[in-house]
Amino acid sequence: MHIVNTSHDHLAKEVIETKEPIYIPDTSKDSRPDRRAVEAFGIKSLLVLPMAYEEELYGLVFLFDYGIPMDLEPSEIESIEAYVNMAAVAVRNANNLTKKESLLADKQLLLNITKELSLCSTLQEVLDKCFEYLGSVLNNSNIGAHLLDPIACRHINPASLSKDSDWSEEDWKRTHRHLAIDFKKDLVFQEVLATKKSIYIPDTAADSRPNHTACERFGIKGMYLIPLIATGNVLGTIAVVNLHERNHTYPESALQLAESIVDITAPVLSYLLYIEKQESIIAERTSELTEKK
Repeated sequence: MHIVNTSHDHLAKEVIETKEPIYIPDTSKDSRPDRRAVEAFGIKSLLVLPMAYEEELYGLVFLFDYGIPMDLEPSEIESIEAYVNMAAVAVRNANNLTKKESLLADKQLLLNITKELSLCSTLQEVLDKCFEYLGSVLNNSNIGAHLLDPIACRHINPASLSKDSDWSEEDWKRTHRHLAIDFKKDLVFQEVLATKKSIYIPDTAADSRPNHTACERFGIKGMYLIPLIATGNVLGTIAVVNLHERNHTYPESALQLAESIVDITAPVLSYLLYIEKQESIIAERTSELTEKK
């Protein structure tokens, strides 16, 4: 269970910095190797090689014979170095393949949600589909949408909650009403609206911006707010909250994919909000005409 620690193993540190192999024929005459490893493994001679390709270091290879000096010749060291370099190329190729497969999977996911959103005919269907994909990408279903009031444009209302959330939507909305949250004074929401950029707060208790009373009541330990933006305007926010642990971290790729999902959702949501508003105006005018008759 030996762990290479460069503060003790100056040989490993030197190989990492120079990315050049180092051979020590007699470890008793060299102070660079970690003495704990030398004694534990009975290392008499040691060859350390970097497993690297171009500027990227994948790891180190340590070669020794337990309790017996190796007496390596320069030609033998060259052969070993060639094998390690081949291994580094194989690791690089495997990493590239994994990245390509991941990119293809992400692209397919975005194509899928684009197609499915095009089939949605209501605001709720759009939000449900957005919540479904975000939950899958972030492995977190505690997701809610807050939308700007189309009339009082600075007023934000809790609109919808994921069906898979730990909270029920009824309790979620009731708690909002009970707390009488004024989003115009909520620094996190206002920053998202002003900058049109996402905010990720891994520990709400350690940040002065969140509404700590609301976070305590909802059990929010961390939050990720993503703005819904269409035609340059912010429609509201998608909030992904952590209710079970503080300082939870998401991979950067997952955050980017989550924001892409919200970016795709926003224009569809904007269109349906516009249609809903137009239908409301038509219904109101029709009612007025009917009353005059």
